[in-house]
Amino acid sequence: LRAKTVEAAIKSLKKDLGDDIITPLSEVPEVAYIPTRLLSVNHAIGLGGIPIGLVTELIGGEGCGKTTLALSIAADAIRAGYPTLYIDLEGKVRQAYAAKLGVPDTLELCRPANGDQAMMVADKMIEAEAYKLVIIDSVALLSAGAECEKGITESNMMTTARLLSQSMKRLMPKCRIHKCALLFINQYRQSPTMYGNPNKPSGGLALQYASSLTLEMRDGKPIRRNGASIGKGVTLKVTKNQVGMPSAECELTMLFGSGFDDVSDLFETAITVGALELKGSWVAFNGENIVQGRENCIDIMRENAELFESIKKSTLERL
Repeated sequence: LRAKTVEAAIKSLKKDLGDDIITPLSEVPEVAYIPTRLLSVNHAIGLGGIPIGLVTELIGGEGCGKTTLALSIAADAIRAGYPTLYIDLEGKVRQAYAAKLGVPDTLELCRPANGDQAMMVADKMIEAEAYKLVIIDSVALLSAGAECEKGITESNMMTTARLLSQSMKRLMPKCRIHKCALLFINQYRQSPTMYGNPNKPSGGLALQYASSLTLEMRDGKPIRRNGASIGKGVTLKVTKNQVGMPSAECELTMLFGSGFDDVSDLFETAITVGALELKGSWVAFNGENIVQGRENCIDIMRENAELFESIKKSTLERL
């Protein structure tokens, strides 16, 4: 009798709420992902890329390459066949720079007037299954509409935090149901207290709780060639990870004007997993010496597309 009652209840629920409202754990699918061009980032995440159906937070200080990395991820998503929407609250995305990062003209760009509009656009587009990746740049400018209507000197306490808290309750289940990756760019703010970590994320704690993956970016050493500064190192740390192991780090190379260097990233990842070997000053691939010196090897990989693809294939197999 109990079995029949349970079966009838489940049948009624599936009729009203959908066939997948109750499923065995064995039938829950693995988390899908959007692979990025930076293999070290994919490896650090442990999944292989940005998770689909979950919320990702990309956080760091000013000028550390957050928007550049987000645009690179957008380009990789579109190239892999995932329609992408970039909600540009800061209004700083430029076609010329985006093109240098490999972003095609098919990237959809939205520039709302305030945070209310940004959250409304994200909510409607995710529910309509129009996109597989939605990027919001950035949390620091998610000002509520009521805040924008007030005077400059009037108090506006915690409006962004409240907006995020209410929005995440709607967006999290919709991302999972409609299989959309949601990526927020966030910035640090200086805490006025003199104790603890002075760097605090803008927008309160709602996004920290909602995110399944948090990637923290920090500036590294400048890169110079022939006396001129051509880029800088960037450290990316996985501070929260519900799809892999947390606390993994990787070192990235950001070249001014052209974004993150996927060739040097492939070289370092290949060395890490053993696809390339260091024999003294020589770099070897498949047991044969290629060239002397790291920089020389990176230059050859940049010029020789066939060698680049062979090393990439070997590295992916080892990963």
